[in-house]
Amino acid sequence: MTHDRRTFLKAGIVGLGTACAGCTGGNSDTETTTGEPTTTGKSTTEESTTEPTSSVPDEPPRSASQFDPSDGFAEMAPWLDDDTPVFRVTEPTPRSFLKALAGDPGPRVVVFETSGTIDLEGMWISIQNPKVWIAGQTAPSPGITFVRGRFTIDTDDVIVQHIRVRPGDEGANGSADSMDSIQTRDGSRNNIVDHCSASWSTDEVLSVGYDTINTTVSNCLIAEPLEDSLHPKGPHGYSSLIGNNAENVTMAGNVYAHTTDRNPRLKEGTRSVQANNVIHYYEDGCWLDPNTQASIEGNHYRLPQSGEANIFGDGEAYIEDNLNEGDVPMVESGVSRLDERPLWPENLETLPSEETFDHNMANVGARPADRTEHDERILGLIQNGVGHVIDSQEEVGGYPELAENTHELDVPDSNLRAWLRQKALEVEQ
Repeated sequence: MTHDRRTFLKAGIVGLGTACAGCTGGNSDTETTTGEPTTTGKSTTEESTTEPTSSVPDEPPRSASQFDPSDGFAEMAPWLDDDTPVFRVTEPTPRSFLKALAGDPGPRVVVFETSGTIDLEGMWISIQNPKVWIAGQTAPSPGITFVRGRFTIDTDDVIVQHIRVRPGDEGANGSADSMDSIQTRDGSRNNIVDHCSASWSTDEVLSVGYDTINTTVSNCLIAEPLEDSLHPKGPHGYSSLIGNNAENVTMAGNVYAHTTDRNPRLKEGTRSVQANNVIHYYEDGCWLDPNTQASIEGNHYRLPQSGEANIFGDGEAYIEDNLNEGDVPMVESGVSRLDERPLWPENLETLPSEETFDHNMANVGARPADRTEHDERILGLIQNGVGHVIDSQEEVGGYPELAENTHELDVPDSNLRAWLRQKALEVEQ
């Protein structure tokens, strides 16, 4: 991720606006669904159903994972109430998704009445209006995967859950040096990325922008960046960049796999928590730039591919109970060891590091109870102690074509937050 990305993103936004020409995104989509489920006519369409009515709990349930998305510094949709409009995505196309984001600015929940692969054809999704909850957990099996483009949170107070983003080498739109799979933009606040699967980037896989405040990345599968691909600087199989002066970043319960560098890189002036992440088959682990502060606890480092220490650089860190499954030092001498946590979210409780691997393998990524072939393949390699670095998605089977199933969602008139959390729990257990 580079600091001058605004220039590149503008080109992506223009392309998206063209794709959405004529979309109204009006409130008619908030109350009703179409009489007949809409599909694209592809042969992958399999079935149309009405979602079974299920009881909505009185209180929002927590995640199936130890690490709830509300456990970080970011507040989980304090703006949400039972009057928040619900917009429905009824077909797996950029137009249908963008229509749900379009119209007058204002809080909204985006739900999915379709599964399938949303082919962005080189366009870049940009969420620009604040107070949005993208609820991938509401899609029928096998859920939603975005391909050939990137997914950017360009504003504040956004939650993105249970989606997969796989740009690949056909999604760069002429800007391969700024194509993360998922990123939060510079200066954004209070954003959460939870239970997402991100891969096949040409820059970093999943990154947090410069000068951000209160960002949580939890239970995500961050894997298979394209190493020797399109980036103008050459090999670039990098995981995550936490941009300069990013404040209160929580990264908990994630799996980094099949990467070279930045697992993650904490750029100058950042303050972050790195808790109970798995880092599998990598060259460089957690890189601390000068003037960084971090709490690094309960992580599991396995299959390092270089002699570099797992935690290295020039920053300051409280480092406790990290499991080192490799013949490398845990901490480089240049890191200043702190005697106590410099920061920590009030609700976050760690697991012992020896429990991190099994826990994360069971809970990580989009829809852990309903995983797609690529997530199963990546996690299978990790489980079996195998690692690789790829240069193109074509080396591992290419872009997915998910079945396009539809269902009509029965969105309750009250207790919307509990319903969204219950839908997430159903695809996590």
